[in-house]
Amino acid sequence: MRDVENIIEQIHEQINAPIADDAGADTQTVRDDRYLTTVEASRHMRRSVSWLLRQKDIPYFRGKPNLYLKADLDFWFEANRRYVPLSIRGQS
Repeated sequence: MRDVENIIEQIHEQINAPIADDAGADTQTVRDDRYLTTVEASRHMRRSVSWLLRQKDIPYFRGKPNLYLKADLDFWFEANRRYVPLSIRGQS
């Protein structure tokens, strides 16, 4: 059981490790908070990666990994909302 916990800990550290710059001189993060990878985008939307990949109308930049703009994800999520609160509909 402890081995499984250690493996999970290592995976978590790898996922959250800072990205080094191209020169490789230091481990300073170069990540721009506006852009998210597929895994980060699925976490941001609180959905699975497979669900995100099935949504063909969410805009992204192709590559390895694909990049999503955080603002695009938020806009898509709001635009595809099925429940509209009464306060927004103008009813009390």
